[in-house]
Amino acid sequence: MTEIKNLKPECVWRNFHALTQVPRPSGHRDKIQQFLLDFAAKAGVEAFKDEAGNIVMRKPATPGMENRKGVIMQAHMDMVPQKSKDSAHNFETDPIETWIDGEWVKAKGTTLGADNGMGVAAILAVMEDKTLVHGPVEGLITADEETGMFWQVMDHPGVEGNYLETSGTALFAYAVLKGVRLGYLPKRMAAWAEKAFYGTCDKYLSKNPDGSLQLDGICLVAGLGGKDHRDGSLAYYFSEPVVCNDAKGVGPLVLAYTEMIARK
Repeated sequence: MTEIKNLKPECVWRNFHALTQVPRPSGHRDKIQQFLLDFAAKAGVEAFKDEAGNIVMRKPATPGMENRKGVIMQAHMDMVPQKSKDSAHNFETDPIETWIDGEWVKAKGTTLGADNGMGVAAILAVMEDKTLVHGPVEGLITADEETGMFWQVMDHPGVEGNYLETSGTALFAYAVLKGVRLGYLPKRMAAWAEKAFYGTCDKYLSKNPDGSLQLDGICLVAGLGGKDHRDGSLAYYFSEPVVCNDAKGVGPLVLAYTEMIARK
């Protein structure tokens, strides 16, 4: 369904529609990254993928505006992959089917991806517009923000070998949710913990053919132990086994779930 391309402002909705045709669930970013790089090349603006997997676009100032302050626009490329029970949609391969319901744009049986797809669409509209008069403009389109999860090595997101890790994320979710419930933490922090909980479930919790549950993405063990063992390097942290259904991941996720139930 392509009627959303006719909505105003056309430059934003046309680009948002294009985004809906590119599968971009959190954790699966190759297709959307390539789409964004191809878009920038066609629009004639500089673009590159940084070490964290973010896409950076840079548009030089209009002649005579070089001394104006620069503007950085930021949005994230991924979307939350949720669907109705009767939907056969595959978020890794299928486009989002959109439709207009009165004053609302909706998706058929799935999440729409407008958060933060509309932000990305606005960035693309600015990057391709040849009529704007502006100072230096940069677009920062970040990767995997919707997971809410923590990387195994948190200050090196997206580096080859790094991964979104279950046990640390689940511990954070549990601790923050309990802290909010007991009044030690502000209520607004619960949203961060819920995002971490649901992100972990979406990415790593699955059902086996026999009906049992499997939780993946758990680092078996990590620590420090001298220059010849557990030297604290990135290579070391990335080399530790990643396992499923280990108590260090299952336990805190179950505890986080009890806090989620308590919030109902």
